[in-house]
Amino acid sequence: MKDSICDHKCGKLNQYLKIVCLVSLLFVMGSVSAQNGLTLRVGASSLMTSWETFTPKGYIHNGWHVGASARFGEDRFFMNPGLLYQSISILSQKGVFPIQRGARLTLLGFSMLAGYRLIKTRPFTMRIHTGVGANYVTTIDDNAFGLDLDSVEALHFQAIGDIGFDFYWLTLDVRYSYGLSNIFKNQTSKGNYMLLSLGFFI
Repeated sequence: MKDSICDHKCGKLNQYLKIVCLVSLLFVMGSVSAQNGLTLRVGASSLMTSWETFTPKGYIHNGWHVGASARFGEDRFFMNPGLLYQSISILSQKGVFPIQRGARLTLLGFSMLAGYRLIKTRPFTMRIHTGVGANYVTTIDDNAFGLDLDSVEALHFQAIGDIGFDFYWLTLDVRYSYGLSNIFKNQTSKGNYMLLSLGFFI
């Protein structure tokens, strides 16, 4: 029993250390360019799937996220790799309620986007991004659907479109991620994500 608790704690610690290392890598990558920097963000997440038993029509799975992304590239074009941690409710609801109680699933997301600065002035920047991403399911709480880590795909992939705004060091981003692969092993069901983020560009 003690060994099992220790293994669980060590696994969690290794997971957090990997996140810290990846964020540090993003910062280094952003620091080597002329238009460099790191964006730290937090916001609301929504998940919609095509499995109607899990997500009835008109309902969404609410959640929240924290993340970091680097920008590196000159002038208007730039690359934008990112890391995102999401906590999403397994129960669906009508409307947006990021802090929702109950069973949750957590995901660690990676993305590689290409960006373009549509408007680039000293106080204000308007950006668009497109690219691909992948979500890795890290944990699933006990739930009424009987879902666990064995019943979901470890990785699922998305095509991503994003529009963002900078005002000095404040950032606002709206992202839509379209599912390219199934989330659940026994269901033909892809997941689409909508994210609204506020952040700081440093």
